[in-house]
Amino acid sequence: ERGVATRPPPTVPVAGTVNQWRMYDAYVEELNAQNRLQSNQQTSWQQCENEKRATETPQAKDADSLSSMKWAVKLTERVVNHNTEVETYHKFRFCKAAGTPGEAAVLPLWQFHFSKVKKKDVTGLKWNPRYSDLFAAGYGSFEFQRQGSGFVCCYSLKNTGYPEYFWKTESAVCSIDWHPHSPSLLAVGLYDGMVLVFDIHTKDRKPTHASTVKVNKHTDPVWDVRWDGDDSGSAFRFYSVSGDGRVTSWTLMKNKLESEEVALLKLDYSQLTSPRDSAEATALVGSAGGTCFDFHPSQSHVFIVGTTEGVIFKCSKNYSGQYLQTYLGHDMSITGVEWNPFHPRVFISSSSDWTVKIWEESLTSPVLTFDFEMAVGDVRWAPSSSTMFAAATADGTVHVYDLAVNRRKQISSFKVSPVRSGDSRRQDRGRGEGRKNERCSRNCFRPV
Repeated sequence: ERGVATRPPPTVPVAGTVNQWRMYDAYVEELNAQNRLQSNQQTSWQQCENEKRATETPQAKDADSLSSMKWAVKLTERVVNHNTEVETYHKFRFCKAAGTPGEAAVLPLWQFHFSKVKKKDVTGLKWNPRYSDLFAAGYGSFEFQRQGSGFVCCYSLKNTGYPEYFWKTESAVCSIDWHPHSPSLLAVGLYDGMVLVFDIHTKDRKPTHASTVKVNKHTDPVWDVRWDGDDSGSAFRFYSVSGDGRVTSWTLMKNKLESEEVALLKLDYSQLTSPRDSAEATALVGSAGGTCFDFHPSQSHVFIVGTTEGVIFKCSKNYSGQYLQTYLGHDMSITGVEWNPFHPRVFISSSSDWTVKIWEESLTSPVLTFDFEMAVGDVRWAPSSSTMFAAATADGTVHVYDLAVNRRKQISSFKVSPVRSGDSRRQDRGRGEGRKNERCSRNCFRPV
């Protein structure tokens, strides 16, 4: 064992007297020291804040004044437009268009124009599901040789002279759709195969989400997009159909889109040929380009898809490898399909073969057929009636039918614009603003 010797620490004797007044004086002195320290810290913090405000005050004041001025100008513009068109607003709210028995009259109200979208086609039209005065319009071109940039404009009935929001896209817009539960989100399909998501609450005029080559974007134009109204998870999801034959699901993540292939549309040519040629066409199976689709109102996993070959497929998200049903009846491209909101077994379709057909999902042949002698660009069921629908034709006319009143004759029709010369197969798509000859492309009922 080894011992360690150290010098003891020095000690100093301390003596004193402790009583109540000495303890009180010590506590008072400690409190004064703490107050002085806190006062010094607060003074230094105020000096830093004053210096910071001195450097940032001009910019902050400019931003606040600009925001206030913008809102004031916007409100003033609405008031001026309302005073200018007060008679039209009264007609919109109170007047009823007179019509004869069995027929209905249509009262024209407004025309919405925007100087930046001249010579562009209206390729999408959707009312906002929550704000009944707001609707979105997509601008692009369906002519292959006339492709360019696109626009998405949101118009309001409170200000008919200028769009409330607008975004410019690098490629032409082909389809748009509002989210049913989050009405600020707008999905957009482009001609170059990309899909975008815009949020009207953000001040930045850029999409919050966009598809890229890394997430397996479409290779052909995205002709239709639809939000999934039955979002079981926390992430939002929408679907798109493209001319490349793919139905794709897109999930919104934090800063990206994740894709998943739902269905690959394939066409069996043996179903389209005569019995004599069916043996030779049995082995011919190719991809079918999708043009439009719609989800079943009560079965969220079931949807119908229209194709460029005139065939309608009934599909399911649970069985991506096969179809539930195939409907043959159109001879040209399908331009619109929609389930009846009141009868879940009935849906309607329009085509460039000049016809509109009503189907029952258990039958492979149409129940009713309407011939318009002109390419039909769009068809929609009325949200307030199970028997009423409207179809837009290439000559710029919107035809309104009510099956409860007359199955053969329309109850109303009105001319939107004169027809424009061009390809009759695509005259259904595209209402160009700022042109001498315009044509009707889309019709959309205001939600109730």
